[in-house]
Amino acid sequence: MKTLEDALVRSTAAQSKSVNEVAGKLGVHYSVARRELDRLGLHLVDHTRDADPDAPPELSEAELLKMLKAKGYHLDKDTTASNKQWKVLPKIEQVGPHRRFKFGWVTDTHFCSKYQQLTHLHRAYQEMKEDGVEVVLHGGDATSGNGHMYRGQEYEIFAHGLEEQEQYLVDAYPSVTGMTTHFIGGNHDLTWKMSAGYDIVEHACGRRDDFEYLGMYGAQIEIDGIRIYVHHGDGGVAYARSYKMQKIIEQMSPENKPHIYLGGHYHITCELKNYRNVFGNFGGCFEAQTPYLLRKGLHPEIGYHIVTVKVDDAGLRSVSAEWRPFFVPMKSDF
Repeated sequence: MKTLEDALVRSTAAQSKSVNEVAGKLGVHYSVARRELDRLGLHLVDHTRDADPDAPPELSEAELLKMLKAKGYHLDKDTTASNKQWKVLPKIEQVGPHRRFKFGWVTDTHFCSKYQQLTHLHRAYQEMKEDGVEVVLHGGDATSGNGHMYRGQEYEIFAHGLEEQEQYLVDAYPSVTGMTTHFIGGNHDLTWKMSAGYDIVEHACGRRDDFEYLGMYGAQIEIDGIRIYVHHGDGGVAYARSYKMQKIIEQMSPENKPHIYLGGHYHITCELKNYRNVFGNFGGCFEAQTPYLLRKGLHPEIGYHIVTVKVDDAGLRSVSAEWRPFFVPMKSDF
């Protein structure tokens, strides 16, 4: 295998714009030039064709995306989170022999629905703040979506259009000093991605310093060795409300099984304290009974949880999820 003199390769690279140009000047095959440049840690534009001196300059990823956006294209990465770490972790306190942390757990706020419970949501954040909660998990369906989830949904929404709903989410969602909210997307949020190629929750999170996006439908998070899986489910409420949670946990492989499972989507509460060694909890919601739910005879449960976790050097010691309901829905709360 041919090896070139280091000084010659360095001086040639300094006078060249691409790997192909280096290969041409040295009179070697492209693969030899590529190997020698890599060995010396020299990085040049890597064309797989002969260098064209009249070719336009190579664009960075950001420049290329900007150019394509200007031409009307939309590109998006897969934003499903896996083993995601929060930017702002819950405060871990030493309490006797245990370490303890807590966080808020809300889900299905359905902003821009005429049945949203904005006043109760703001009260929930104030109560969590008073109890020392700094981090809140959101289990998806931050928005109501594009109005085409089911027949007649468009008449249950007061803000129409992608930009209007995103702006409302950014402006109206509680903003409390010292608190951050960490979102996954739900099936209503996904309608915007399916119809317009746009992840409304991800973009809204990019506009607020106290928001963080964890991914669409689910995110795995680890805090002080405790694995938490926050998830937005699918389908309707089962006859036995714990059934969906049981089946979800049963399908988890041992290496992916969390200590704590938190599920959104169903608008009801349910708790399994120790199902296959998993603490499971369905959050409630912040949307009152809509005409769609009325037809189905479903009664949403409005409220939130404060989850407290105790840990020691052996691992998880206890989990408690305090349910704080709002029994009387607000009317026309928008």
